[in-house]
Amino acid sequence: MNRRKLLSTLLSIPLATIAAPLSFNQNTANPDKLKRQSPGVFWPNDARIAVSVTIMFEAESGQADAWQAGPAGTLQEKKRFPNFYNIQGRTYGAKEGIPRLLDMLDRLHIRGTSFMIGQAIDRYPDLA
Repeated sequence: MNRRKLLSTLLSIPLATIAAPLSFNQNTANPDKLKRQSPGVFWPNDARIAVSVTIMFEAESGQADAWQAGPAGTLQEKKRFPNFYNIQGRTYGAKEGIPRLLDMLDRLHIRGTSFMIGQAIDRYPDLA
């Protein structure tokens, strides 16, 4: 299953099936009698734990750490220059890191959720 199909599948699941796995006893007059009622096992293959995989993708942007001041004591001190170290780190993530991560999740059949800022979508629409 590719990531586009995965996202469309996840978006089609009703929120109620995700948000209400447990129901509670309505007897709130006596907290000692309050009991948790479980509908039974609801994870696939009787799994006992669920893990949420989330990816936040921002890529390079106009953030403050993408820029640096010029050398102190020079005419360029008050000018701003690109911070290539930080920019290259973000570029690697967009061009190599994120595609490798998404391919790995596909290969291992792990479903995940990702978030992208608008500028990252504009620069890398093939990753959206």
